[in-house]
Amino acid sequence: MNKETLSIRIKLGYGSGDLAIQILINSVILYLLYYYTDVYHLGSASAGFIILVSRLLQALFNPVIGAVSDRTSTRWGKKRPYILFGAIPLGLSFFLVFASPDLPADLRPWYAFATSLFFFIAFSITAIPYSSLSAVLSQDTHERSVISGYRMIFAITGTLIAAGLMKPLISLFALELEGFRTTALLFGTAAAMILFITFFCTKEKHIPEYPDRKGGLFKDLTLLVHNRPFLILASSSMFFMLGTNILATTMNYYFKYNLRREDLIPVAFSSVFISAAAAMPIMLILSKKYGKKRSFMMGMALVAMTLLLSFFTGEQSMPVSMIFFILAGAGLSSAFLLPWSMVPDTVEYQQWKTGQRNEGMLYGYFVLFFNVSAALTGLICGLGLDLAGYIPHTVQTAVTRNGIIFLMTIIPCSFICTGLIILKFYPIDEQMHGHILDRIEENNLNKLT
Repeated sequence: MNKETLSIRIKLGYGSGDLAIQILINSVILYLLYYYTDVYHLGSASAGFIILVSRLLQALFNPVIGAVSDRTSTRWGKKRPYILFGAIPLGLSFFLVFASPDLPADLRPWYAFATSLFFFIAFSITAIPYSSLSAVLSQDTHERSVISGYRMIFAITGTLIAAGLMKPLISLFALELEGFRTTALLFGTAAAMILFITFFCTKEKHIPEYPDRKGGLFKDLTLLVHNRPFLILASSSMFFMLGTNILATTMNYYFKYNLRREDLIPVAFSSVFISAAAAMPIMLILSKKYGKKRSFMMGMALVAMTLLLSFFTGEQSMPVSMIFFILAGAGLSSAFLLPWSMVPDTVEYQQWKTGQRNEGMLYGYFVLFFNVSAALTGLICGLGLDLAGYIPHTVQTAVTRNGIIFLMTIIPCSFICTGLIILKFYPIDEQMHGHILDRIEENNLNKLT
């Protein structure tokens, strides 16, 4: 295959799309439960249940949009139309989530559910086709890695904006409610404009043909069930993300009520994500030396260890807490980097075993597992706070503060350890992947002859 080099314009245009996506989704992951309980005055259990249901419905929708985008055919390509027409609904839905209309108390949960579901569905319509866009921008393996590098830089930037900038912007307003509303309008508008840039700066050069398959969803599920490496990777990643999301969600409550330093929330989030970004080159070196699976396990084991140590230090020392967050961020670099580079290996495993290659479908199901973890995060955190006796805007009892610490450390640690046990059985290493590629090439040659 001839070497193919994409222009800087395409690389920057493609990568910038993840800036928009990560600003919005991380703002929701980090602050939505807090917004529901402390700003919009929903009960913690009710807020958790709303997030659970809306994320589960999104999870069911993800494979559908993945399969539909595989079969879409327009003059703009298969993936780019979803970015073009999804940009405005995505930005609008994000604003509506935090718009805080003055409704009667009995209508507020219904408004929260409707707007959160609108956002998560709009997010899937845009984000899943965007994720699989790199496969049709170039067929050159090295150039795909370069594109992913550009995307990762923008993704980390978007995460840092959500983690470190949203809270300071909100604090500029006298009313926290007004701060959330205005910041959501700013972020939603900016994200829509950035996605337009992604659409106009990219072009689908290599559009594969996806033959119609009889059986539809049932056939897709059959293929999925027989892809053991994918199921192991997706399920372990689900537990890793469940632990990570619970940690991120409860940090808001920990700093506000346990440490009484709400002003340090953006500092804590930024320390985690900056540490993750700084550790990525080290993680790349480790993955090259020890393989993706072992490096992934080492990174998440570091996160589990720091969470366990954090539980025993409790509220004793602010500097120690920050050090643990930095160490956890370094370990989380593996979760940012490695699972997405392992999914293509499972795609090729499926191609080897079945002769069918369906990136959109597998990416859709992979994100489905992530959505399930996000759904369970809302439920677990909401119920956990409720059981701990949490009451917003008051001095929390010792029991409640201990419950917040337990929810932020031991619960995430247990889920991460579960993920480590599952990932241990992931079978694809460098040697097996080389064998898979050889068999695929051999099968393709046999078809030609």
